Amino acid sequence: MRPSVIWIGFTLLLIVVPLTFAQKIAVTTPAGTTHEMVLVPEGSFTMGSASIESNQRPVHAVYLDAFYIDQFEVTHAQYLVFLNAIGQNSNDRGNFLLSPTLSAVQESGDSFVLQAPEVADRPVVWVYWYGAQAYCEWAGMRLPTEAEWEKAARGTDERTYPWGNELANCGYAVMRDGGKGCGQERTWAVGSKPEGASPYGAYDMAGNVWEWVADWYDIGYYAQSPKRNPRGPASGVRRVLRGGSWDNVTRDLQASYRLRFTPWFTLRTVGFRCAQGVQEELPTSIAPGSWGQVKNGSR
Repeated sequence: MRPSVIWIGFTLLLIVVPLTFAQKIAVTTPAGTTHEMVLVPEGSFTMGSASIESNQRPVHAVYLDAFYIDQFEVTHAQYLVFLNAIGQNSNDRGNFLLSPTLSAVQESGDSFVLQAPEVADRPVVWVYWYGAQAYCEWAGMRLPTEAEWEKAARGTDERTYPWGNELANCGYAVMRDGGKGCGQERTWAVGSKPEGASPYGAYDMAGNVWEWVADWYDIGYYAQSPKRNPRGPASGVRRVLRGGSWDNVTRDLQASYRLRFTPWFTLRTVGFRCAQGVQEELPTSIAPGSWGQVKNGSR
């Protein structure tokens, strides 16, 4: 069954409707936008790959508590609402959230506008790690850990890609195949490649945009990673990106592939999605002006 959550005033209504693909919940942000999230059950999976990339080794078993992850990457339309809700393109430390010059979302007077309406349903890009973190916290969620992201992408059967082991192509992902972005030289609307969905029903886990995760990057972290709910190194210089983009080839779209990037740098190929632990505490009331208020469904 699929629980859908609706807030009316300060009352939470949980409506259960038939599930057609994966167990999902609907999360409503303080500004009223909605995220569909899919459930990734608790349990072990195999993380990493015995590839030539040393940062994917050693292959190791990881146990994760159950969590939800966004079914789709966060879009320009959703991010526009967020910026207008908080009224600024920076966090409390002065870090930009989106590129102030290159993003399609730009400040205009006392508000933010989308200068290219055609990208509204495409993943937001030119977003810094700080901007991904700030959005998810404002929405009552958080960035997925690197381990959560990989399990959500590949499941428990050690598959190479979200859809299985068949080599990545434009039937499954928005990628560099027959040209960048499958010949479009850009991102596509989120969820445009349903055949490439992960075992849990998450779309675009390979291709479209690279996705920020919570973890600091350490080339040798897998050798010392906790076996249960790893959170990444305590500190670092670069953060981790996962999934590949519309400008990447097959290798980069593998579910185990890791990329490092400074959190204050971004590109037109970089976006994100949010996550939320099933057992994480939920508040009892809405505070629309406050960040970090969780409004999702049953545990």
